[in-house]
Amino acid sequence: MMISRFLAVLLALYSQASFSADEWLKDEVLKQLSELRQDNAKLHGEVDALKKQLAGMDKGKPSKSAKPLAELIGGRATLGNAKAKLVVAEFTDFECPFCKKFSLTTFPEFKQRYVDTGKVQYVVRDFPLGFHAQAQAAAVAARCAGQQNAFWPMRQKLFENQAKLGRDLYLSVAAELKLDSGKFKSCLDNPAMADAVGQDVAYGNRVGVQATPTFLIGRIESGQVKDMKAVSGAMALGDFSKLIDSLVESH
Repeated sequence: MMISRFLAVLLALYSQASFSADEWLKDEVLKQLSELRQDNAKLHGEVDALKKQLAGMDKGKPSKSAKPLAELIGGRATLGNAKAKLVVAEFTDFECPFCKKFSLTTFPEFKQRYVDTGKVQYVVRDFPLGFHAQAQAAAVAARCAGQQNAFWPMRQKLFENQAKLGRDLYLSVAAELKLDSGKFKSCLDNPAMADAVGQDVAYGNRVGVQATPTFLIGRIESGQVKDMKAVSGAMALGDFSKLIDSLVESH
């Protein structure tokens, strides 16, 4: 509402400027109007995503149909014991504030408790939202780092510097991680990488992902994922523990 009133004031200023002010003032007002419209659109997108996340928190019901583990992992970067009995697949967006919160606050302890102990195999799938201008390119940058065995440190750096997402950041982090700059730049510009991100999005849509982060959690049995649950939001460790422990206790 405040943005709308500010837009109205700027429009009034522009109307006056057209008769009494110089071209610089008119250009400046138009620039501010454009930026405010973009911010307003992004804000609406974030609100819609949050609504979907809140709705997703009520899901958590197990899917009756099993899914192939290889399909869920999809050749993506994984952490943990390949023989773990449980799998967690995170669908993420590098420009999503909720994904950042989960990655920087919950994930380190979750990894220590469940991944490092061999209980969970963890995989990250890309799901850049359409209203996040930098999300797809950031996903490509993480994948390109992954080609040089640096997906996880790149992921960490991208979330830590979420406000600076862009090519300059990707190249700077790549240099910091001592990646081969030529290979990394070539990868960033390879259309196949963007296509691969799109394939993750398509898969996410097929399995019902609507917001980020979304987590698919299930038991691994004979190469299949069973009793799979889907939950959304920047989950706290306690919520994760309840879901995982319930899967363990049920069998």
